[in-house]
Amino acid sequence: MGHISVTFRHPRFLGLRKSDLSPPCQVGDINSRGMRFYTPARLRVSAVIDVVLECPFSSSADRMEVRGRVIWRKYSRRREAWRTGVHFVDMTDEARDRIMKIVDVAAEHDAKYKMDEEFLL
Repeated sequence: MGHISVTFRHPRFLGLRKSDLSPPCQVGDINSRGMRFYTPARLRVSAVIDVVLECPFSSSADRMEVRGRVIWRKYSRRREAWRTGVHFVDMTDEARDRIMKIVDVAAEHDAKYKMDEEFLL
């Protein structure tokens, strides 16, 4: 999912303040229940974070913030980053639908770009 941008922040002080957004992280996998992404930050397993999803190719679902819980992490030497698994929490059906729309729009764009690239070669 090369065209979905993910950043995150930690809620602080009972959720009243939040940390600054992280730098953009590369998405490895995403679905309506959770995601895997790469980050230079070593996030604590069970930490709750706010995840911001953005897709520049979607007109209606271009930015969305969801809450997630870190369920695993493993260091990737090849990417020099932490591969991190997050499970979305407190999700409504509407929020899950919006996530799937973001995924669909990014996948359609990737497929179109790949087809155009093959045509040009």
